[in-house]
Amino acid sequence: FATGQPGKLSTEIEQRLASRKPQPFYYGLQDPLGRSLAGNLANLGMFEGWRETPVDDEENEDNDATGEHSNPVLFALGRRLPSGEYLTIATDASRIDEAQEAITDSFAWATAATLLLALAGGVVLSQGFLRRVDEINRTTRAIMGGDLADRIRTTGSGDELDQLGRNLNDMLDRLQGLMDGLKQVSNDI
Repeated sequence: FATGQPGKLSTEIEQRLASRKPQPFYYGLQDPLGRSLAGNLANLGMFEGWRETPVDDEENEDNDATGEHSNPVLFALGRRLPSGEYLTIATDASRIDEAQEAITDSFAWATAATLLLALAGGVVLSQGFLRRVDEINRTTRAIMGGDLADRIRTTGSGDELDQLGRNLNDMLDRLQGLMDGLKQVSNDI
């Protein structure tokens, strides 16, 4: 069409349709009076812009007779060309629907996988945290029971529980030092 040569558009449409590659589009070229010049698209009427058009063909009637209810819809774009000819290009809207469904399914699977990974990660982290809190509780109970030499183990990670453990250990060291000093004073007396 861009070359301005009459008939070139018809030739291009026929070449595309004759190609062995699967064609995602249907083409229809009509003269100014509405007669078909080229293409494999039935006359959908002359309209400008985008339109969704149900396909009414003999194949659909056969499908309806067999109990299969497939109602294909074409997503078509119609344009009046400067030469007066009318060009319609369409694609099966089910392809768009299939793509949307595939995207939706992928999103659903990705969301499910993300939630499962988040839950698993949460369980692992919470178990580690609770295990460390239980260890701190056991150590503090032993210290309250009179074992002032016992200390809270730290992992060296520098997280909040390690900081708490170091602070408690420093406090216990100070208390043990004071207790040792008190014993020395008592022994001296």
